[in-house]
Amino acid sequence: MIGTYQGKAIAFTLDTIGENGNLAVQIRWVIENESTKPISTHWLTEAAMEYSIKAFRTAGWKGNAITDFADPNTPIESLFPDKADLVLFEEPWTTNDGEERIATKVQFVNRIGSATLTAKHAPDKKALLAMAGKFKAAAAKDPAKSTSAEPADEDPFGGDDFENL
Repeated sequence: MIGTYQGKAIAFTLDTIGENGNLAVQIRWVIENESTKPISTHWLTEAAMEYSIKAFRTAGWKGNAITDFADPNTPIESLFPDKADLVLFEEPWTTNDGEERIATKVQFVNRIGSATLTAKHAPDKKALLAMAGKFKAAAAKDPAKSTSAEPADEDPFGGDDFENL
């Protein structure tokens, strides 16, 4: 499972993990209509702490103390009440028996909707047509390189891009 999905925190743990025994908060997430429950790891090292805190804030954490994560009986809803956009990736790993598996993990915890772009001042048709000729001339000065063995058609759409607007 790769991509961006909306998720809600369902469990957490504060633990020392990794070869160096670094402190980290791990959060398990649930994604609506999906069976996968990925985990995000938020390191509490000098280098990573500010990014971890940003992820906690994105999920709704209002506190300021690491002790907020020390009690495993703290209700998850009180720590992370908000949904977030989770950027997921897959990572291969090997079991102790040598079996190859794939784990879905969280790469980034983002504010909902932050992965979408919306134009604040989209150009109208007249402004777009006025720029069309200049844009086409500039693009022709730096033609795209074909990555296939077949030569690219000069104009596969048969005419000016904006003639039918």
